[in-house]
Amino acid sequence: MAAMPSTRFLYLFLLVNVHFTWAQGIKGILTNSAGEPLPYVTIYCIDTKTGTNSNVNGSFQLKLAKGTHQISFQSIDYKTLSKTIQIENDWQELNLEMEKQTYELKEVTVNSGKDNPANYIMRKAIAAAPYYKRQVLNYQANVYVKGTGRIDQCPRIFRGLLKEQHVEVGKTYVTESINQLNFSQPNTYREKVISVKSSMPFEGAPEPMRMARGSWYDASNENEVSPLSAQAFNAYTFKLEGSFYENGREINKIKVEPKRKGNEFYSGTIYIIEKLWCLHSCVLTREESGTTVTVKTSFKPISEYPFVYMPVTYDIQFKGNYLGVEGSFRYLASISDYRLKLNPNVSHTWVQQITSPPKIAEEANKPSKPIEAKKSKNQQQIDALLAKEKLTKGEMLKLASKMKKEAENNTQTLMMENDSSELIIDSLAFTRDSNFWANNRPVPLLKDEQQSFKVKDTSQLFGSDSTHKKKNYHLSLGSILLLGDSLTKKDHKNYFSYKGLFGRPSLNTVEGFALQTELSFGNKGFKQWRYTQKIKVPLERPLLETSGELSFRFNPKHLAYVQFKGGSFITDYNPKGITPFTDAFQLLLLKTNYSKFYQQDFLNANFQYEVLNGLLVNASILATNRYSIENIDRYQNKEGKDHIRANVPDKILISEPRHQSYQYQLGLVYKPFQLYKMRQNKKFYLKNTWPSLSVNYKEGYDAQGLQFGKLDFGLDQTVKPWHWVNLMYQARAGFFTKTPNLYFADWQHFAGNQSSIFDGNYFGHFMQLPYYSYSTNRSYQSLFLQAEFKHLLLRKLPYLNLMDFKEVVYFNYLNSQGNAMYYETGYRIEPLLNRIAIGVNFHFISNTYQGAAFRMSIRL
Repeated sequence: MAAMPSTRFLYLFLLVNVHFTWAQGIKGILTNSAGEPLPYVTIYCIDTKTGTNSNVNGSFQLKLAKGTHQISFQSIDYKTLSKTIQIENDWQELNLEMEKQTYELKEVTVNSGKDNPANYIMRKAIAAAPYYKRQVLNYQANVYVKGTGRIDQCPRIFRGLLKEQHVEVGKTYVTESINQLNFSQPNTYREKVISVKSSMPFEGAPEPMRMARGSWYDASNENEVSPLSAQAFNAYTFKLEGSFYENGREINKIKVEPKRKGNEFYSGTIYIIEKLWCLHSCVLTREESGTTVTVKTSFKPISEYPFVYMPVTYDIQFKGNYLGVEGSFRYLASISDYRLKLNPNVSHTWVQQITSPPKIAEEANKPSKPIEAKKSKNQQQIDALLAKEKLTKGEMLKLASKMKKEAENNTQTLMMENDSSELIIDSLAFTRDSNFWANNRPVPLLKDEQQSFKVKDTSQLFGSDSTHKKKNYHLSLGSILLLGDSLTKKDHKNYFSYKGLFGRPSLNTVEGFALQTELSFGNKGFKQWRYTQKIKVPLERPLLETSGELSFRFNPKHLAYVQFKGGSFITDYNPKGITPFTDAFQLLLLKTNYSKFYQQDFLNANFQYEVLNGLLVNASILATNRYSIENIDRYQNKEGKDHIRANVPDKILISEPRHQSYQYQLGLVYKPFQLYKMRQNKKFYLKNTWPSLSVNYKEGYDAQGLQFGKLDFGLDQTVKPWHWVNLMYQARAGFFTKTPNLYFADWQHFAGNQSSIFDGNYFGHFMQLPYYSYSTNRSYQSLFLQAEFKHLLLRKLPYLNLMDFKEVVYFNYLNSQGNAMYYETGYRIEPLLNRIAIGVNFHFISNTYQGAAFRMSIRL
């Protein structure tokens, strides 16, 4: 989780619609035995499934209907209080003292060679995690979110930026959100913001509810390792600190400590319910980029389903120092009024046997019978493993695998049909008055929070008819022409963008210095379209280069689009070769021109359509008129000096004649078992660990007939076998079927590099391969193989283990017919400062070592 995410946080603060209409309930102050106020205590009404939290002064209020209610008061490390309250026509004052929790140590001795008793508990909790992840098919809940933020220190260099955003150092700012949240398996959230009230002027702030929307039962991702993931024992040490009883159930307190330091690991305490092996509560902390994030989560059982424990409170704190800017943010989410449906695709027998299953009125008089008359073989094996008092690590992995198989029985279908997350903002969300908030705010505001709202309310922040902040700067016409600007209509669909003449300057030996701009406009609606006009003006060659592009996504549900392009542009013979930035760097500082160009006038059309889920069909046609060009006079005079060469690739030695080509290409891409989500009727692919297969066939013709035919195959895959390593490969193979009249621009070219400093990605590029020497007009095979490690060499050293970079080892191979076999291997670290990768590369030709080279990649 980033320290200061750039997206506007108010729109991601989810959740909740709580329309309280009662004018009575309970209120009071919660303290400990020393009389100190207890902040952020969870107050939960079991029968109405509503709740709230105390504020930092221990004050709370909970609106309730008339009648008798069961109320619980829960705070980590304190004994849970349960009260039966009779509510009449007025507020009932309830000042309570909460007793510190005492923990009983189990009579287990840990000797050398014997397993840690916490491990037995954690093995069953980890094995049960796949079940709890899929336990509930869908639910609806009401959530109140309150956040406070403050900048405590700021260097002088940044104070001007804070002033522009109307931020004062040392002042507390507040935001509140009331929303509705609907969830459906496997990962679909529909959030309706009912009301937002904020005094926060920040353009960016932490996004805690993105974490709150997730689940501790999820497997580890690339940024963090959950203590409940199957790989947790490789990352954490667990210690049983004792247990206590609550409502007749034993709760185990487990201390979590990472085995090594790193941004992806948590430390803290989790509380596991005996026999159910689910979370009761947790307090976990992790560090990232100078920011400490602490998450406290409390769970409560649902009255209809006592084996379903849902989160009712998130208390998330951010504290950090980024470039000398010290600040803190704290967010409290109170979730209540759960309405849920159990997942029918999951067997709940084993938890129902521990807690009495809910009874259905119509079946009350029927003879009792087993919950499930017949169990699957997989479920029988699960029951046998759960019956064991102590599980080995191997048995844990086996049980987790079987739990996952049982829980995700229909996950593929659910993912493909039911993942359509969306955020809806009520038309009155920014205009509701103080009376609405007085009637719906469950957590009392502090005095400084009330004062914050008086100084700056929501209407000042957002304006009367727009949900985005207006620009507060003014540009002259000259500044706009040189630097560019963009405009978006209030509907956030229609837009216009101009990148300015200084947006993409370039330098090469064919054009000299050149200025390039780009103008685009379009619509981001359901069937989005975009028109882009590119204009390039070489300052040392009497030539105007321009091209237009029109794209239209005519069926977003099937990833379908059509695209038309045309114009006149100078083009690199190798489209995978040197980038304009690297080319300019080499020419300006090192007096070397690696790039080689030709001029082309062209018309091009492209088409894509998903015929089946994961199966994409694409096609393109091209008509082009190509001709060779020479270096400008300034560089012609230097040819043969300072490493300046004529504008002719070394593979062909002499310039090719002017020629025409008319081409078509047909292709298929297949991503098996592709998962996706639908958002606003638009389809988006999710990460896929299965191999991606591709095949393409291309032919070219001129007035004399066939020029060439080429068939190409591809195979790509990315897998994460362990939380600390990511493996990926990219394989290509192909051949030319016929080459009666083939020109160099249509040869098979490869992603080479001859520069120590370059921009772009490392993966998929050779680090020391010449740009044109290995191009071929016959058969070819290439392979890129890469392994990313969170901890390999440098990340195991003190201090460096707290830095956020990955260590990568790789192997690249190329066999192009007519050229010597080439392969290379190397090591690098990335990203540094979020944009830089550095490494060393070793390359071989025909199994002979050719030397090493330093490489630095910069992501612009």
